[in-house]
Amino acid sequence: MARAPDGMTFLSADLSRLDEQKRIISEVTDRWPDLSILVNNAGVQIDMPATGIGDHGRMAFRSEIAANLTAPVALCFGLTPVLARQREAAIVNISLGLAIAPKRTAPVYCATKAGLCTFSRALRYRCEDARRRSG
Repeated sequence: MARAPDGMTFLSADLSRLDEQKRIISEVTDRWPDLSILVNNAGVQIDMPATGIGDHGRMAFRSEIAANLTAPVALCFGLTPVLARQREAAIVNISLGLAIAPKRTAPVYCATKAGLCTFSRALRYRCEDARRRSG
């Protein structure tokens, strides 16, 4: 664990792994019960050849999906109870234009970012509904 000059704390994890997702959720929940923001800014892009179809047996797309989509979803759901206890809180999921204008060499990456955009929108609706019911 390293500390930035301004006191930020960095936790190292391979978020493509379920056990690491669970560990980070547990550690953050225990160490920072006043957590008020979650920023999911991870991204793994595995480029494919510009031409052809298929991946010639390559199965690396599983870790790409896990890191780019599964992990942010898990962190959102895992840390929402902590965030919900705060007076003000935010979740920021980083995506990019490739979610709507994909490139041919990164179809899985583009699909995960499109999925993250849709998930983020639906999660926002859920949070708005929850706030109306509790407020």
